[in-house]
Amino acid sequence: MLRRDENTEDSAEASALDDTAWLNQPLFVVEYAPREPAPRMGIRPHAVLGYSLGEYVAATIAGVLPLDGALALVAGRAR
Repeated sequence: MLRRDENTEDSAEASALDDTAWLNQPLFVVEYAPREPAPRMGIRPHAVLGYSLGEYVAATIAGVLPLDGALALVAGRAR
């Protein structure tokens, strides 16, 4: 995910970073986190968009999908 050296075999740590069962939930949280302080800083988006996992984040920020429902979808998607 971060950087691959094609001349070496993937280590266990590198393959864990590629495992969606481990990566999707933290990635969702990192993408969602700026949503909390944004209104306090005067940032109010008129529109949000995302691609792939970011679509769930965008739907949650837009109020279309509740946070607990989004987290359940992300966990199910990772399996």
